[in-house]
Amino acid sequence: MGKVANKPHRTAQALKKTEEAKARLLEARRATDYLTEACKIAGVGVRTVYDWKERDEAFVEAYEAAKQQADAVHLEELRKEVKRRGLHGVEEPVIYGGKPRMVKDPVTGKMVPLTVRRFSDNLLMFEVKRRDPAYRDNYPAIDIHSSGPSSVKIVLEGSADDPDGESRSKIIDVGSGKSEEDRGLSNLREEE
Repeated sequence: MGKVANKPHRTAQALKKTEEAKARLLEARRATDYLTEACKIAGVGVRTVYDWKERDEAFVEAYEAAKQQADAVHLEELRKEVKRRGLHGVEEPVIYGGKPRMVKDPVTGKMVPLTVRRFSDNLLMFEVKRRDPAYRDNYPAIDIHSSGPSSVKIVLEGSADDPDGESRSKIIDVGSGKSEEDRGLSNLREEE
């Protein structure tokens, strides 16, 4: 009879420990990009987290919210790093003959590695494209399927390639029965 009385107590303790473990995991997930890293921090197995996600909808919602918080924070950190490398550059050692080239520091008189500041044009272009639509690729692929005669009006906004920057409209006859190449080219007419 003593064992039966202890069982609900152990179940309550187990539930409390599980809820504490979930809370630790969610806190760790907010602080890191990766589930495996969050599991190490919280002291929880990855398989356990997947089990919780399969059985507990409230945990799934809390986990997704924690993941989104982490993603937002880490995305901002990545953007700062992109900007730093693109605008301010990174000091890299000059290697000559497989060894760092050493020079005398004029202030301390000690020998220090010679460095050169390198900038990332690619990262800087990504930042510019993110901020200014004029630098983005302005020709998205459009896949249109039609089972009968129909026309589609496409409004092309002014782009960096367009000197006047004005919008133009095009009508594409997608139901003409012409070949895929002809459909997009010969039936393209400028609307007045």
